[in-house]
Amino acid sequence: MTASHRHRVATVALVVALIAVPAASAAVAAQSSGDIDSCTTIDQSGTYTLTGDVGANASGQACLTIAASDVTLDGNGNAIENTGGEADTGVLVRGQNAVVRDVTVSGWVDGVRLVDAYAASVEGATLTGNQNGVSLDRTADATVTDTALTGNDVGLGASDSGVTLSNVDVTSNAVGVQALYANVGVERSTVSNNDGNGISVDSGTSVSVDRTAVENNGNHGVRVVSVDSATIRYSVFGGNGGDGVHAEGGQVDARENWWGAENGPSGNVEDPATGRLADGDGDSVSEGQTAGVSNVRFDPYYVTDPQTGDGTLVGEEPTETPTPEPTEEPTEEPTEEPTDQPTAEPTDTEDGAGDDGDAGTGDDDAGTGDDDAGTGDGDAGGSDTVTTTDDSDDATSDPTTTDSSATDGDDTTTSDTSATTDDSATTTSENGTDAAAGPAAPVNDTEATAGENGTLTSRVVGGETTTSSGSGPGFGVAAALVALGASALLARRY
Repeated sequence: MTASHRHRVATVALVVALIAVPAASAAVAAQSSGDIDSCTTIDQSGTYTLTGDVGANASGQACLTIAASDVTLDGNGNAIENTGGEADTGVLVRGQNAVVRDVTVSGWVDGVRLVDAYAASVEGATLTGNQNGVSLDRTADATVTDTALTGNDVGLGASDSGVTLSNVDVTSNAVGVQALYANVGVERSTVSNNDGNGISVDSGTSVSVDRTAVENNGNHGVRVVSVDSATIRYSVFGGNGGDGVHAEGGQVDARENWWGAENGPSGNVEDPATGRLADGDGDSVSEGQTAGVSNVRFDPYYVTDPQTGDGTLVGEEPTETPTPEPTEEPTEEPTEEPTDQPTAEPTDTEDGAGDDGDAGTGDDDAGTGDDDAGTGDGDAGGSDTVTTTDDSDDATSDPTTTDSSATDGDDTTTSDTSATTDDSATTTSENGTDAAAGPAAPVNDTEATAGENGTLTSRVVGGETTTSSGSGPGFGVAAALVALGASALLARRY
């Protein structure tokens, strides 16, 4: 192949590529959005707009099927009407986050049916003359807003689903809203003039009705059976053929509503919490398992219609005194006051202080006396006295050691006292000494018995037995010898 031939081939390939790219883009765009003028299946995400009424001679399961997620079907004010054919559903939605809006759907078994269509919504639509205006199966977090459900056998039917109706007219159906194993919310809507129940929910998790008029339905305004949580607030009841609110298998919280009369609801039953009697002329509330007691909380209630302005409430909340939960108060740890450490006080003497007969003074806490514990000149030796004190808390003894030393000549004699004590409070024994007492020392359970040589044996219940001298801790024969030596020394000097 020559160079010129290769150049021509490359040029042709480039031109083909440039033509193919816009064509491919146009094909993708056609799949993601477009106009619809007949029954079809939408299997690509995007926005699709009806260009006219559709539904004639529809075949298959539905006239329009949304099989993809993130699809918006804009009816553009047109209708999906069953004028003959084998299909039984106007719009079948199987994709998530789908939106069906601004369309009239009529004449079908299911006007709009949502199946496994998480977070799908119906907006600004009119569903009339169907067996089910909107039907939900296994669909959570669905919404119906600014929509009219009128003239159907069931305005909205839900099973194993969760749906919220906001600003919806549910009127003139055989049954307004009928749900089984579903969570249903109705807010700022009108549920009226339905042949049977206005709203009926069986075996659901929650029911919420807020700022909604539930009036002139042939049977109960709101019927709730075996629902875990049911709350009705700021709504209007009146003219319903059965109870305004009827509960079975549980209790409904329907406080702060208008019951159609200034003197409140009827039924001649008491509020289960406050005991207020429902003896008014408004819609009735149901009776619970206890005769004369309602299973509907209705007190307080409005005595004027809140739709006409600021409503006025009558009744008061019961004064509920919550049962205090037991609290564990922290056990106060006993404050251990440190024992004052005994301080040896040196005797202030001048030269020749030994002539006074008092060679020195001691500290009673350290186990030494005054004159009797003094040491003199000469050969009188120091005495080591050990005093054992009992700690009644942990039954361990802390020894207190007194070291008394004597010097010759005219030197001043002092007591060098070292005391080891426990960081606990002390108590004074009969002989004036300090004995350690712990936080739980059973001081009153102390027994004392006399022993040999004038000693006292003290027994503290739960502690150890200690022995001390009757003349002070640590004094005995050794102290007597010291005193005798001191006397002999003094006698020799004089």
